[in-house]
Amino acid sequence: MCVKCHGKHGEGVKELNKQGKPKGPAINDQELHELKLSITDIKNGGLNQSSGSDHDVMEHNYQAIKKKGMDYDTDKMAEYIYNNFYVK
Repeated sequence: MCVKCHGKHGEGVKELNKQGKPKGPAINDQELHELKLSITDIKNGGLNQSSGSDHDVMEHNYQAIKKKGMDYDTDKMAEYIYNNFYVK
């Protein structure tokens, strides 16, 4: 699911979307605490405003994931991304 926009190694997809922004930002350059804040913000529907970034697409995607009966633990997801893809 994530590969489509964030790339095979979390490097992001540079192709531009309809709004002229990259289709998917890199997530392999974020520290663990940044990932946790971003993922929490997405799960809360942007209520935290913790990351200061635009998560509209991911908030929509998260709702679609929930409707399919799937969910993820914020800390475990952040740790997975960080431990497998972080470029030091």
